[in-house]
Amino acid sequence: MKAGVRAYPTWMINGQKHEGVLTLERLAELSKFRYTAQAGATQ
Repeated sequence: MKAGVRAYPTWMINGQKHEGVLTLERLAELSKFRYTAQAGATQ
């Protein structure tokens, strides 16, 4: 447990640990990922 992982899933983002299930929106927010709502949309 070198990285101090105690629970799964554990996300390491920008040097900070986030434990538990996160939505894609929250992951994007934490990682500063920018996307458009239309990207990959199917009709």
